[in-house]
Amino acid sequence: MKYEVMHDFPNRLRIRCGRDAFTEKEGYGLSRLFLKFDFINEIITSHRNGSLIIKYDKNKDYILDFINKIRIEDIKEAEPTEEEILKKNRHRIPT
Repeated sequence: MKYEVMHDFPNRLRIRCGRDAFTEKEGYGLSRLFLKFDFINEIITSHRNGSLIIKYDKNKDYILDFINKIRIEDIKEAEPTEEEILKKNRHRIPT
């Protein structure tokens, strides 16, 4: 998977894969791929700009290595979890 590290703070990475790198449902699928690791606390995906915010306890190098190995066919569509729906609704601007 192509990406650029936008921010690299202790225990927090923000990477951008580029606009249209994945759909909203594929973003939820990416979340599932990362959350299988117990050292990843949270992942936030944005299909609009193709970014991932990864909050973790350790193993940044392992995370980057994992991202380098992801192929497009590894990304499966998924539905959002209840937590992801709540987060999304919290950030929605009322109309």
